[in-house]
Amino acid sequence: LSPDKDFFGIGNNHVRSPLSVHSIERQRALFTFAYHLTHDLVVGASAGPRQTRIYRDVDSSPSIPSTLDAFPRLSGISGGRTNPLIASLIYNNRESITRPTQGWSAIGTIEHVNQNLANDFHFTRYTADASYLHPLASHNQILGLHLGGEYISGNGRQIPFCELA
Repeated sequence: LSPDKDFFGIGNNHVRSPLSVHSIERQRALFTFAYHLTHDLVVGASAGPRQTRIYRDVDSSPSIPSTLDAFPRLSGISGGRTNPLIASLIYNNRESITRPTQGWSAIGTIEHVNQNLANDFHFTRYTADASYLHPLASHNQILGLHLGGEYISGNGRQIPFCELA
């Protein structure tokens, strides 16, 4: 449950204050199978149900309208059901899982939501995330670089606004 979400609109990156506010509630169960192809490379597959509900935020400022009232025709405004199929490729050559000091970590995923699979929407999300750690003078000082991105393809009316990056 995210009790307070500010909504700045879609394509309104120049807006400094939220256009509306709402609450969002998600229930999700995800089942994952993963297999080590090599010591550093893993391939995975996941699937499971996800239910999203959008509510009026009762604690919000009276000067900011509810997203449900301000944008009633917005795709996914009342939430909905998505049962994604996800394929993942994970590379990690870091020397430690809990406190790494050097090495690469990269994850790429493709998530597909299709109405033929009992979904309310239809879209495909591509996600990439990579990071590199390099020790400096000692292992107590580390230089970290991180790059990530997401692309969603599909018909705009079939992509719920709460799924956008």
